[in-house]
Amino acid sequence: MAKVSYSPQMMEVSKQEKAKQAHEDLEAKEDSVSSSSSRFCPVVESLRIVGNEKKLIIIRFLLDRPMRFNELLHEGIDSKTLSRALKSLESQGIVKREVLTTQPFSVQYSLTEMGMELKPVIDSLRKWSERWIVPRVGISSSSKRESGED
Repeated sequence: MAKVSYSPQMMEVSKQEKAKQAHEDLEAKEDSVSSSSSRFCPVVESLRIVGNEKKLIIIRFLLDRPMRFNELLHEGIDSKTLSRALKSLESQGIVKREVLTTQPFSVQYSLTEMGMELKPVIDSLRKWSERWIVPRVGISSSSKRESGED
């Protein structure tokens, strides 16, 4: 029977692989815990799906009317981010993608029934922000006087 010997380098690689695997196992366990805990909180799960700033901007514009990709691009979202967000919203059933039979062809996006039901949520967020956030970031008359802008 032949004796197997391992070089120090081989042993070091083995330790690194074990450490890497342990780290991946820990991350998988944390992901599992966070996803299982989010099952018990519909708000957290909803925010996971539509809580991204770009997704909310898209939803807000599509609440007004269906829009083409290029129209949404003009709203300040770069094409890669816009494409990724639209695909995500479409896969979640919030946005509907429709290829129009025009020459050249174009794609129009609109909200599904599920997406339209976000209107009162968006309206409530807007009202909450106007009451609590806008005053914080706006310039008050007292700060104008202190800075000599009055």
